[in-house]
Amino acid sequence: MNPVFRRRALIADDDHTNGELMRDLLESQGWRVEVAEGGAAALHRLAVDLFDALVLDLHMPEVDGVDVVRAIHGGEVRGPKRLVVVTADPVYAVREDLLSLGVHCVLTKPVDITVLLQVLDGDDGAVLDARLDVLD
Repeated sequence: MNPVFRRRALIADDDHTNGELMRDLLESQGWRVEVAEGGAAALHRLAVDLFDALVLDLHMPEVDGVDVVRAIHGGEVRGPKRLVVVTADPVYAVREDLLSLGVHCVLTKPVDITVLLQVLDGDDGAVLDARLDVLD
């Protein structure tokens, strides 16, 4: 793949290991990836650069995933084309709040990598399947 046309992703996770694992996965699929260790770092990167996708951990200290989503929704920073939140939190109401703020998909950890890649590739069927999975 020509590096000029590679899609760009930002991974925001306060856990260094999780961020690096996600980086390796997406890079193996042809993405150019940056990792922001925490919500504040993610907001800084979003303020100065454009990304095709943001994979955002929900629970982070100081600036959490909800704060980042609200900043994107409020126009404080540029939003990516695809916004995916990952969480271990199974609370349906939290998911619905995030989806109402423009999140494309909320995936539960451990993340189904196949679904994540489909969502990032713009597969709205995968988004719907992931959303329906929340209800099971």
